[in-house]
Amino acid sequence: MIYSVWDPGRKRYDYFATAEPEDGYPVPRLAARKLGLTPEGAAWALPSGAKPAGHGPDARGMIARPRALGLGQAEGGGYTLTVLGGLGLAAWALWRLSRPRRPRKRRSVELYGGKGRTKTVWL
Repeated sequence: MIYSVWDPGRKRYDYFATAEPEDGYPVPRLAARKLGLTPEGAAWALPSGAKPAGHGPDARGMIARPRALGLGQAEGGGYTLTVLGGLGLAAWALWRLSRPRRPRKRRSVELYGGKGRTKTVWL
């Protein structure tokens, strides 16, 4: 049996092949009966024994949703990078705020006002 999984990064379908079912083909049934269901939510789950069998511009066989690969889901892992970036920013801010502060050195500049008058300005 052939399953087609949409690859949005390459704008094509990836094909996966499995052995023919012995008890016939499964009866189509929606996973959830809600309005606004995404195509991935309504599609078949890709069987665990499916092996890559090519790719193409059109769907062949049954349309399936991709397997989740962990924290970043199937594609780019943008969510994971966002979480790691936020944690890094929080750690940097905590480190920055927890350091003991050193007193600033005061600097002075003498300004010449003419006729021998000077004025000291603290920066």
